[in-house]
Amino acid sequence: MTRRPPPRPRTLGADGTGDGSTETHIRWTQSTDDFDAQSNIRYDVFVNGVWSDVFFGSGGPSIVYVEFGENLIEVFATDTAGNISAPATAAIVF
Repeated sequence: MTRRPPPRPRTLGADGTGDGSTETHIRWTQSTDDFDAQSNIRYDVFVNGVWSDVFFGSGGPSIVYVEFGENLIEVFATDTAGNISAPATAAIVF
């Protein structure tokens, strides 16, 4: 039986702290899977194409640091079979 990847995490949001730093708080809605429980799904967070953090079974929140200017944040969901979702994306400008 071929397993499908989890769907992309939904409602990815990114907000700055407003204190002049590049600290950014992100959160998302957890993915579901056709086999794994939500607690077993891995979430890899990338900022501008560079790996930043990993979570298991969580929709965040996470704190990442971005650069001044335009930034792309991506979150991928991976099940225990190694199937990877399409990325959830958010752009934030500092």
